[in-house]
Amino acid sequence: MMISPCYSAWEDVGERLRSLQLVECELTERELSQILLSTKSICNLGIINCRDVFMSGTFLSNAAEQQQIGLNLVNLKSLHLDDNKYLSDVLLLRITEITPNINLLR
Repeated sequence: MMISPCYSAWEDVGERLRSLQLVECELTERELSQILLSTKSICNLGIINCRDVFMSGTFLSNAAEQQQIGLNLVNLKSLHLDDNKYLSDVLLLRITEITPNINLLR
């Protein structure tokens, strides 16, 4: 089943969602940002082999959006980023700067 990132279910589920694993998803950075803007309590996040998310290099480049996503990810303890071909040092730095409570990074 395919669920659009703009689907209102993200807003409905986002408040209660504790774990999200995106494996081999064809999401753009914009779509992932919209999902993360709708989630408020994630503790575990996996973005695994989702090459389109990081391909443009612009993920979290908007300062206001970066700040809001950081507030939403304040409870994030585990981040799994395996097999993302286009995940650069700059993108990883942007992600880790807004997620200071991570205990596990893979």
